Amino acid sequence: MIDGRRELADELAGAPEGLQDYVAATLADLIANEDFVEALPAHLPPDEASQARLSIVMERVRLMAAPVE
Repeated sequence: MIDGRRELADELAGAPEGLQDYVAATLADLIANEDFVEALPAHLPPDEASQARLSIVMERVRLMAAPVE
């Protein structure tokens, strides 16, 4: 859902604050879990180009995991 959805963070920023808080807390918990981070590449197609997008996906997750200001 995050891969290929460049606008997702902007859409979330326009969502109600309660939803933003929920998504941020959930994603923060996930990226704090080493098992999640290790398993993330398996959720992308195995080809080299898709795997190269892992850093983009993680950056989007980190962006959405930031607390709402």
